[in-house]
Amino acid sequence: MKDYRLTTEQLELCLPERLVKCLYEMSAAGRFRAADISELRLRLNRPASVTVAGVNLPLDVRLTAAELSDTVNALCHGSYYAHGDTIREGYIRFGDGCRIGVCGSVSTDGDV
Repeated sequence: MKDYRLTTEQLELCLPERLVKCLYEMSAAGRFRAADISELRLRLNRPASVTVAGVNLPLDVRLTAAELSDTVNALCHGSYYAHGDTIREGYIRFGDGCRIGVCGSVSTDGDV
């Protein structure tokens, strides 16, 4: 059976440092483990949230446009085209099963 859990290393590589710090603090407080995350919801200038065991937990982090752009770029490994179908649906598949929901407005030149 395939392992679909997130690793802390995957989080550190793609997410803004202050979001990772918030997730680590919640994890250290015993609220969840990184491996238990099934979805992250990232919103422009609105609180991010994490879904663990079917429960959505709000985070005390609001991403800027630059942070959201950098995060989407990192999650797509620079290839928006390869993820265009899911981006249009509002998420990016991350790792082996976690969904990163991305909300906000986007301006494209027909690339996605």
